[in-house]
Amino acid sequence: MRNRGRMAQRLILPGELGDVFTPAEALRFGISAGRLDRHPRVAAPFSGVRVRVDPPRQEESPWDAWKRTAVLHARAYARVMPVGAFVGGFTALAVLGLPTPRWHPDAMPDPRVVEISVFAPRRSVRATGVLPRQIRPALCHVVTRDGIPVASPASVWAMLADRLTAARAQTMPVAAKPPRPPVALVQPCRGGARAPRDSAAPAR
Repeated sequence: MRNRGRMAQRLILPGELGDVFTPAEALRFGISAGRLDRHPRVAAPFSGVRVRVDPPRQEESPWDAWKRTAVLHARAYARVMPVGAFVGGFTALAVLGLPTPRWHPDAMPDPRVVEISVFAPRRSVRATGVLPRQIRPALCHVVTRDGIPVASPASVWAMLADRLTAARAQTMPVAAKPPRPPVALVQPCRGGARAPRDSAAPAR
């Protein structure tokens, strides 16, 4: 750990890289993939993508930290997301800047796991750090927010109606609470998602 700290002092990531970048982009600044992987402030949430890890912010609430981390990982996965896939679920709330449940900190879903949807009958995405879902085309509209394909606000409310009720989202304005969809909208895919091996979220 001490050696990683010393290496961080020697290797300063150029600001031009931004907080989401690929190893190829870093190499243009003379930073090899090996040096990136050893850097304590760089995480590899998905194959072929790296993110800059910020230290925890003292003034930030747990929910704001969750949203910031969720958006960062959504932006990272957007760099390698298959054509036809889009962000949905709780991750979409963060990307769209919509209210999220004020979960108890111990009950928060992992913000590093992005919810990625596809329209049936397309095969669901399978990747580490991805929670795959399959949706009927007639029941969801996709928009683009900051370059990220994402379910529209109305679609997200409908997709999350049952999950928000289960989470007792009491902090949402009454007018903003989503209506219950008339039919089952989302078909969760079998199998769970694995969290990425590195984290941009505050350490526990």
